[in-house]
Amino acid sequence: MKKEIRLFLGEDDESVLVEMLSEECDRIDRQSNIEWKFIFGTQHIQLLPSQRSGKIVTVGRIAIWTQDSSDDSRRAESSFKKAKKHIELEYCRNLLVRNLKIADSRGTSKNVWLGKNLKNDLTIGGVELRQSKNGSIVFELATSNAG
Repeated sequence: MKKEIRLFLGEDDESVLVEMLSEECDRIDRQSNIEWKFIFGTQHIQLLPSQRSGKIVTVGRIAIWTQDSSDDSRRAESSFKKAKKHIELEYCRNLLVRNLKIADSRGTSKNVWLGKNLKNDLTIGGVELRQSKNGSIVFELATSNAG
């Protein structure tokens, strides 16, 4: 299984995912504030949470890459699927994306998820969502009720 989910996480959103993944893994490897590894024997799930710099929040990801059908792989894949289901139920992907360097470049983004706690900050104008800290790709909450 090789899967990746791109997402914007608030601190509370990150805490919920960390708690969920840590319940089933053997151990957690966190060598820095930009990466979590949830170890399942010889396999792992990687969580790169969104980074904050002032009002700017960058996109993060959760990823898995297993190459066999071992018990470790099955446990990691099961945990990843539970996290994915949580994201699909609790997060939204009703986002618009645009490039600040290109006029009229706005389009819909259906492959990036927005954590529900960070969505509240975005709604009141407390944050700006970007692909990278100094990048020109920005994300905005779509104003329609669809999505």
